[in-house]
Amino acid sequence: MGHPYIAAFTLCSKGKEQEEAIVKAKESVRYLEEELHGKKFFGGEQIGFADIALGGLAHHDDVFEEVANVKLIAEG
Repeated sequence: MGHPYIAAFTLCSKGKEQEEAIVKAKESVRYLEEELHGKKFFGGEQIGFADIALGGLAHHDDVFEEVANVKLIAEG
């Protein structure tokens, strides 16, 4: 998985650096989606720290889209 601050770097960079950060951020989100696939929570049937910590990321997806013009989390 990518660096934990890739999403923030995506917002603060421009040009080629931003494009590379967007690719890494999307890879990180895809990794998280794969880990969650078929599970109710990251830990299985019970909510854990990862679920709580990463739940806040989804809330800020609109900010990433507005500022960096990129949608990190697909709807649906």
